[in-house]
Amino acid sequence: MHCHLLKEEGYLENLVREAQRLGVSKICLNGLGSLYDELGNEEVKQAFLKYPHLIIGFGHLRLGKDSVERIDELYQEGFRGLKVINPTKNYDDKEFYPYYAQAEKHEMPILFHTGMVKRTGKDKFYDISSERMRPIYLDTIARAFPHLTLIGAHLGGPWFREAADVLRFNPNVYFDISGSIPGWVRKTPEFFRNYFWWEGAWGKIVFGSDVHFSQIKKVVANYRQVLEALKVDKATQNKIFGETAMRILNMKTD
Repeated sequence: MHCHLLKEEGYLENLVREAQRLGVSKICLNGLGSLYDELGNEEVKQAFLKYPHLIIGFGHLRLGKDSVERIDELYQEGFRGLKVINPTKNYDDKEFYPYYAQAEKHEMPILFHTGMVKRTGKDKFYDISSERMRPIYLDTIARAFPHLTLIGAHLGGPWFREAADVLRFNPNVYFDISGSIPGWVRKTPEFFRNYFWWEGAWGKIVFGSDVHFSQIKKVVANYRQVLEALKVDKATQNKIFGETAMRILNMKTD
């Protein structure tokens, strides 16, 4: 559900080969462009046009910078969802409501970066604030747009309890498990027992990867180990590793 198109020679082809080798059937791909020295929406579009049975495009949308009409353009180009990060104001600022209304209209789920964001040498030019991406802001949006699907990345670290409660109270909110172990947070079985204590919690979780293609196999294995230690049944694991994402996207499993 969460994969980036990196600016590296041959990256897309290597990603496709690795997906085939690992039996990955779908990849939700986004590119943040110059913001993080990645490829951008145009390259993501070319990727899903070239590999339509594997690649699902998530268009990078800059809240407070792009026009609302940009969502219409991305939808018409074939993007199935949106990726947002580094907004100019808090995610739930009323200024952004027209974006969410348009995404809801097109049934485009939004993948929100939540919590701390990595540092780059460009931060001072882009006015970066991790606090603007706290997971509690997804609660406001989810209530105001009940037919919009929101996916929070990284469980909002360091605001994990906040993220877990937003997940528990809102049926249209999901979070991904993404990044390496340890990545955004040291994800032990005890960590997940603490935050995902209620019945049905794992039904609201999707796998994100969010790593270099060469690390996907390791990350999948690490999360499988955690889920086995937690005694999460195979049917639920299948949901985490694909079925829930396919349902969110209104797509049939192969």
